[in-house]
Amino acid sequence: MGGMKRGEAEALRIMKSLGFLFDESFHDDGSEQNMPDLKFSDGCYLEVTHTKHNECAYLNGTDFDSHSIEEKYNKSKAVSDALERFFSCDYQMDENKHELTEIGKKLRLADAKLLKEYLGYDSTNGELCEFKCDVPVFTFESDNIFTAVRQKFEKYKKSKRKVENINVFIFAQYDELEALLSSLSKGNSLAKRCYMCFPRVFVCGWDLGNQKYDFIDPVVVQLYDSGKWEILSGRKRIRKKALFGVEILRG
Repeated sequence: MGGMKRGEAEALRIMKSLGFLFDESFHDDGSEQNMPDLKFSDGCYLEVTHTKHNECAYLNGTDFDSHSIEEKYNKSKAVSDALERFFSCDYQMDENKHELTEIGKKLRLADAKLLKEYLGYDSTNGELCEFKCDVPVFTFESDNIFTAVRQKFEKYKKSKRKVENINVFIFAQYDELEALLSSLSKGNSLAKRCYMCFPRVFVCGWDLGNQKYDFIDPVVVQLYDSGKWEILSGRKRIRKKALFGVEILRG
């Protein structure tokens, strides 16, 4: 049987500090498939997750950082040229067939491969990935929160436990939480609908750069499947530091 993971233990500590009661005899010990992480005293469950980032690269850089200045310059120049060609579709064309020639196709494929290797850019879907690339582009957007919630929804929608009995606690980088609160405070209905997969979603800000959880006055936002939302903790920090620039504190 496995012990409680760090993130689960920290989420439990934060939620208990906010007055939530738990059945502490329960946690995901790996004894069942798709087992929730924690259990409230009322019998509902709490799944703990976080927005996905390449923490190792964010904190320590990548192997590419150790390359020589000349190597870095040459590759960055090649990438710059590839970007210009790729997004302007500047490849050899067969004017009669109105399509790329074989030479043009090969160069485009080579450019796509280089962009994925260097920037993590996937030409098939236009998305950036922070993993397995030379110079990852870190994006801290509210979409990262939604993606993590949807992944949990896909996990549980076919399980024996009903989604209606599961809530989600997600650690999000402060910039991601800023983007979320900005959308919610402006009455963005789409932002509200995005989190209706579960009865409640708790979003807690954390410091990725310092790998730090805040237990004194954590910024925790609670989203309901009805579209309503509220800030459970961190109001003083938001006002004092003008964190997020959010004036409306309750949905």
